[in-house]
Amino acid sequence: MKVNITNSGQSQSSHPMHLHGHRFQVASKNGTEYDDPIVKDLIHVKPGEEYVVYFEVNNKGEWLFYCHDNNHAILA
Repeated sequence: MKVNITNSGQSQSSHPMHLHGHRFQVASKNGTEYDDPIVKDLIHVKPGEEYVVYFEVNNKGEWLFYCHDNNHAILA
């Protein structure tokens, strides 16, 4: 699965994006592809940054892909 992660920078906050239960391959940052993609389960996306990541959906269950900063959580 391909996912584009963009921090528009409107809040000027970094967003530590985390994928539970999987690891993802970071293919590019700000349009520049990595020669050797990095494997992570969390990536800090600073204001104005954009990443393209890939991961294989091969771990059964429901998994969250979210900002790991609790201050950014929406409480209902």
